[in-house]
Amino acid sequence: MLDLLNYRHSLVSKRTSVVNQLQAFARSKGLPRFRLPAVKARKKIEEVETTQVERLLVSSRFVLCDELTRQIKAVEARLEEEANKEERAQLLMTHPGIGLINAMALVHTLGDVRRFRRKEEVVAFVGLDPLEKKLGRDEADRFDQQARFAARKVPARAGSPGKSR
Repeated sequence: MLDLLNYRHSLVSKRTSVVNQLQAFARSKGLPRFRLPAVKARKKIEEVETTQVERLLVSSRFVLCDELTRQIKAVEARLEEEANKEERAQLLMTHPGIGLINAMALVHTLGDVRRFRRKEEVVAFVGLDPLEKKLGRDEADRFDQQARFAARKVPARAGSPGKSR
């Protein structure tokens, strides 16, 4: 399941990169910032006067963005199927700010939470507890090496306002 979550993350990162390229193109043509891949935004970009090469680049980026969105939705549908089977994920999703992705990342990263005696152990396992490492006179904070990639991102995403799913 963590592989599926990481795959979704990579797809979203790639789509973000493509959308940023489209935004940069639009800004270079004097268009204001707007949400992509909105239909109105797409029409505005396509109506801008461009060279043949620019048209090719823009159209291929829109195709790529559409395909990435389709793949993300397919992965999310699979994650939703799995979440419906997972009682712990269902329970987590009752908390404000914890949706499908966060719940599945927590459940599959932490495993059986009964192995942790205190909440501080969970925090340390996830890697949110900075450790102090003394290097001579220098002191450096670093994240615990046991941390898991997916769970470390959960708190930042859970509290942020965003599109509800």
